Amino acid sequence: GILPDAPRHVRRQRIDALLSASPTLAGEIDVTLQDLLGASEQSELALEDPQQRQRRILAAVRRLFAWQARRHPMLLVLDDLQWADPSSLTALSHVADLVNEVPLAMVGITRESARAQLAETLPLAELLDIQLAPLTPEESGHLVTLLLPQVRVPTGLQHSLVARSEGNPLLIEELVRMLLDRGVVHQTAAGWQVEARW
Repeated sequence: GILPDAPRHVRRQRIDALLSASPTLAGEIDVTLQDLLGASEQSELALEDPQQRQRRILAAVRRLFAWQARRHPMLLVLDDLQWADPSSLTALSHVADLVNEVPLAMVGITRESARAQLAETLPLAELLDIQLAPLTPEESGHLVTLLLPQVRVPTGLQHSLVARSEGNPLLIEELVRMLLDRGVVHQTAAGWQVEARW
């Protein structure tokens, strides 16, 4: 992968290494990938018509994913799609229909509020939509117990965590982490303690 803060020469090396297995593909998409990933000093595509540039980028991304999936079956996992910008969703839609052509599977994770928009953007015939319900209060309480196994969590604190999280397991984890970071729950020589004022 290429980290967002990677220097230009590292980006260039990673792209060259990736495409070295296929000189044909490199000839087709190298310049576009270098431009897209900020690996070239001067954008050769900057003067190009914006719509033509976008078409070239979308085609390059699609070719790259198709080539990679043909070489090695690929599972593409995309989390927090509710935060995806329109251009990312457009690129994703160009890659999504590859699932019918190459060994590629995609898993998209999003909040309920973005499901309708994603269904319009990614009209896949073989879409499996799995909706996860919030945890029940009992399940939420059990998760708190699992996250703090050696702590006798006061009933009031546990009820507060359950109510605040509204059944969201990630939020429960974050709330427990906050309690630990702020020293509300801390370890002493006598064992784990919960501050009286939580």
